[in-house]
Amino acid sequence: MLVTGKWFKTSFITLTMATAAAIATASSADPVGPVDPVIVQSDQPIEQTAFERIFWNKTPIPVTLTTNKERLIHFPDMVRVKPPEGITADQLKITVIDNVAYLKASKDFKTSRMRVQAFNHSLGSFDGGKVYLIDLSATRHGGTEPVQIIDKSYKKTINTPSIPSASQTVSSPTNAVTPPVAVNMVDLVRFASQQLYAPERLAQKNPNIFRTPLRVKKLPLFYRGGELDATPLVSWKGGGLYVTAVKIQNKTNIPLVLDPRKFRGQWRSRTLQHTVLGQYQTVTDTTTVYLVSDRPFHESLWF
Repeated sequence: MLVTGKWFKTSFITLTMATAAAIATASSADPVGPVDPVIVQSDQPIEQTAFERIFWNKTPIPVTLTTNKERLIHFPDMVRVKPPEGITADQLKITVIDNVAYLKASKDFKTSRMRVQAFNHSLGSFDGGKVYLIDLSATRHGGTEPVQIIDKSYKKTINTPSIPSASQTVSSPTNAVTPPVAVNMVDLVRFASQQLYAPERLAQKNPNIFRTPLRVKKLPLFYRGGELDATPLVSWKGGGLYVTAVKIQNKTNIPLVLDPRKFRGQWRSRTLQHTVLGQYQTVTDTTTVYLVSDRPFHESLWF
């Protein structure tokens, strides 16, 4: 079963009930789950031009857009962006893919501060992530070259969740113990997509899903029959299951239609953000696959 994705121009789309039902019924015999897009796409290719490199020193960075021209800002890690106050969606289009913000102003506007938050790998969410401030404006004679934010102090810290001691887990006979809420594959996939790509107001927390360490950094030959770069991003556990988000990038000069069944490993379900990848070095060359397994990610891999 091959899943077809729809393309949306919004910051975040929650999984539909149809998606939830389909994932819930997925098994190793039929591992392909449907997909609703969460990552939004830009309609412009990446321009091969020189970068304007700016060092972050805790001072807001001024960036001026050229009206009706898209400009890219590269950050040290995955980010989410809070639109500048007083600037409407009609004035400024913001698209975020991984660590790149794509900005396009349809009208001139005066300087307004934009808040950008980096992903917190220790918590597996954007909570507590490093914040960058951009003083954004738009004129007819602004810049167009991509901007690269360089932060020498930035460290991608990944901590192993602490395990409570026996004395901490034993409850007092007088205290009522709240039973854990059941977590299924639908909950795990939805939670993972929200933590990675949802706006802050939509990124819900779930005390029954927690971060687990990743022991694999690169996945060569992860996809059968395609030249793809695969990078594990983050993994969570809940309800006795594991979900791992893996970034997939097309390294060829032709578009690729992905078949989730071709991802190597022992997975309960495979859910793609998009089933079609654009050619290498376009804004559509990257997507994310969510892999649900019975065991930790590194134990579920096989080639």
